Amino acid sequence: MKLFCYAGLIAKLPLVVYRYPVYDLDIGDYNFNIIDLGNRHQVDENGLAYIEQDKLVAAAQATIQYLLDSEMRSKNMESNYLIGEKNLSYPALKNILTEVFAS
Repeated sequence: MKLFCYAGLIAKLPLVVYRYPVYDLDIGDYNFNIIDLGNRHQVDENGLAYIEQDKLVAAAQATIQYLLDSEMRSKNMESNYLIGEKNLSYPALKNILTEVFAS
């Protein structure tokens, strides 16, 4: 798990994520509730990356929903926290390492 969401998970904040390759390989399977910027981008003549317009619009709409719907936001952030606690916490790491060293 990368730094992307440690603070967001613990603070129970919405996460806006560009799904870079490592996210898709290592993190995506946990099915966090995220504001998704997709995993494809283009680079303009100035070397700046940009995402497709439809992904940007969808992310903006999801952000508005998180801002206006406190019940949905709380439910999704609690779910993210529990996913992180179950799979990415120190106790979870201890269980994984215990299994690795036992075999």
